[in-house]
Amino acid sequence: MSFMEIRDITKRFDRQTALDGVSLGIERGELVCILGPSGCGKTTLLRIIAGLEAADSGQVLINGKDCTYLPAAKRNFGIVFQSYALFPNMTVMGNVLFGLRQKNLPKDEITARAAEVLRLVDLLDHKNKYPRQLSGGQQQRTALARAIALSPDYLLLDEPLSALDAKVRVKLRGEICRIQRVLGVTTVMVTHDQEEALTMADRIIVMNNAVVEQIGTPREIYNRPATPFVADFIGTMNFYRQNGETRAIRPENIGLAERSGAYDVMARVKSLEFKGPLTRIHGTLPDLDEILVDVPSETAEELRLHEDSTLFLRLPSEHLVTYPAVM
Repeated sequence: MSFMEIRDITKRFDRQTALDGVSLGIERGELVCILGPSGCGKTTLLRIIAGLEAADSGQVLINGKDCTYLPAAKRNFGIVFQSYALFPNMTVMGNVLFGLRQKNLPKDEITARAAEVLRLVDLLDHKNKYPRQLSGGQQQRTALARAIALSPDYLLLDEPLSALDAKVRVKLRGEICRIQRVLGVTTVMVTHDQEEALTMADRIIVMNNAVVEQIGTPREIYNRPATPFVADFIGTMNFYRQNGETRAIRPENIGLAERSGAYDVMARVKSLEFKGPLTRIHGTLPDLDEILVDVPSETAEELRLHEDSTLFLRLPSEHLVTYPAVM
């Protein structure tokens, strides 16, 4: 049995189905990202795991215990919200001490534990500052320190990086992963950012329209998307129909071929997009479908590619993913 078992969870709000028979398992010590577009049900699932929302049917088991109807206050978890929800009238240390003081532990033990987690998130030197004196990244780390101070059985993160600018987000991804590995705490993180999920997660749960589309490692999700939705939602994907099937291939997996040699399709360059080390070719196939091809920028220069250039493309079978022709 997995550390956390979600069994056939269904949740409706009036006439809208938020979760439709969702089942999954999360192993002890994993960092799992629930990924999907707005309104897919990912936050509702997180709230049900936390006990902040009640499911209409199904079960939530944590460490072998049925917690379906257990109040949030009796579940030993930490949570970080998108807004961080720090106490503005308390210092960094005060925010971390707040939960610890409810445990009625000796004062020295409480202070030592607070200092330990602040050192872990690299905020000990800022312990006497108030939230308004902190950067967004420091506020996020304060919220994380408060969540882990109580040694939770599991940690829930609800889009914790979405309020930060891009550069800070990238840095804090690594910080969260480092802290999670040091603690070994089972972590479930909700995000709509595919890059965040691909770079942070041990496994990704892709959701859409209240159901789970695919569960797998980042590499599995990216290289072998189980459905056209996953293929289109994660990264960039080309789709085209052939022999009654929909075929999909990533732009970086398409090769260039000589006209005199073997090639699979011919395309005409519509436009070129310089992206530093890579150049993205926006091409048009004979049937007017569009295709994207990523090539090294050096190759694009050597070939002197320009609008209306003709391209001969190879589509390696090992990189093609095939679906029934439903698109």
